[in-house]
Amino acid sequence: MLGGIGAQDPRVEWIALLIGAVVGALLLLFLFRWALILFSSIVGAHLIVSTMHALSLSPDMRVVLFLGLLVGGLIFQGRSGVRKTDED
Repeated sequence: MLGGIGAQDPRVEWIALLIGAVVGALLLLFLFRWALILFSSIVGAHLIVSTMHALSLSPDMRVVLFLGLLVGGLIFQGRSGVRKTDED
């Protein structure tokens, strides 16, 4: 696989594999939480707005409500995992 760049030794392929695995694990560690927060905020805002059809809101108000709920969900969930530090 890496023969095109002059790496003939099989150990080089294993080193590249390990480096890729470590980089992938770090990306998963840091980005998974935020991806989950974003996805759940979008879905939650959509569910709330889609169930409010009885209020007969205009399409513009639905967009405003959706964006407000989305931002609120992002802020709430983003701050829910933050630990408070003592300022003693």
